[in-house]
Amino acid sequence: SGNIKKEIFVAGENFQEVSGLNFKDAGSLVIKKLKDLGLLHKSETINHSYPFCYRSETPLIYRAIDAWYLKVEDFREKLIEAIKDTNWVPDYVKEGRFANWLAQARDWNISRNRFWGNPIPIWVCSKCGMMECIGSLKELEEKSGSSVADLHSHFVDKLSWKCSSCGGKMQRVPEVLDCWFESGAMPF
Repeated sequence: SGNIKKEIFVAGENFQEVSGLNFKDAGSLVIKKLKDLGLLHKSETINHSYPFCYRSETPLIYRAIDAWYLKVEDFREKLIEAIKDTNWVPDYVKEGRFANWLAQARDWNISRNRFWGNPIPIWVCSKCGMMECIGSLKELEEKSGSSVADLHSHFVDKLSWKCSSCGGKMQRVPEVLDCWFESGAMPF
């Protein structure tokens, strides 16, 4: 609700003492402050293994980020049917490892936040949020009014056009495709 958002915003002004601290060191101060402000729902300690950077041996922070998913679960049964008409070498993979993997297939995060990689070909309007998926080099050139010689991010990210819905600016989303998605799509 609006009141909770307002309280959290005001609470943010009261957290200056954790500014610049390592997130692991700031945790107990944040919990105490939330409790003092009456904004703490629950606090508990859970013992579990924790990831550390293999280079610096410092703890890593879990950070939620936006991601693009391929909705595999919606067409899982079609995938299982499709492998029946495929010739597999060696043949035991067809009904074994691969069929088992498809039977458990989950929605797939196909995006990565990297500099290199094939750019996800989706442009979003900065004003109304309308999305367009560009299906070909020709379509991209027509939409942008520019010739395109290189499809790497640092070239196509410069391309934009007016939104057909509201006139806002269409800009490409920043993510690139997961390399395993690219590998699977390569034959096509």
